Amino acid sequence: PGGHVGNTVIAARIYPPVMNATGVGWAQGLGRVGCVIGPAAVGVAVGWDVSNTMIFAASGCVALLGAAAAIGIAHYE
Repeated sequence: PGGHVGNTVIAARIYPPVMNATGVGWAQGLGRVGCVIGPAAVGVAVGWDVSNTMIFAASGCVALLGAAAAIGIAHYE
């Protein structure tokens, strides 16, 4: 949780002024959904006795996906 902090800046730069508030709102909303789902998913994984190695590997994959999305946005802009 915390990668969504940059969503405001990115959304404000990408969306045209007419849609700026809507774009920033959606970016913040989806970021907050991720901040709830992430810890909940880890809790479920711990409840299912998934190993710490697998949990960290899955978290790393999600982080890499986010990095790839950020790189893609940088090329879009």
